[in-house]
Amino acid sequence: RARALSQFAIRFSRFRNSQMATDEQTVIENILANCSRPETGRIRVSSVVGYLRSAAAVSEENLDAFSELLDPKRVDLEVEEADFRAKAAEWIRSIEEEASRDSE
Repeated sequence: RARALSQFAIRFSRFRNSQMATDEQTVIENILANCSRPETGRIRVSSVVGYLRSAAAVSEENLDAFSELLDPKRVDLEVEEADFRAKAAEWIRSIEEEASRDSE
């Protein structure tokens, strides 16, 4: 798990101040810092996808999966921060599992 997360974190090396995300929570915090609307506690799905598309080497397939996880009806929802955190963690774990399977 640590190795897969490290590989995922490396892809996030272009985050603010060139700080590398080193764990799941750091990745989520970086996304929130760049995409959330602080006054609302909500985050727009298209903002997250656009940010990840420009800031990280994430495949379109993985971006689509994350977008669908957050917004199954594809209406560009704004999701609550708590819901975003839970679904982002689930998405990151799925990428880790995929990387782990690929490395076997």
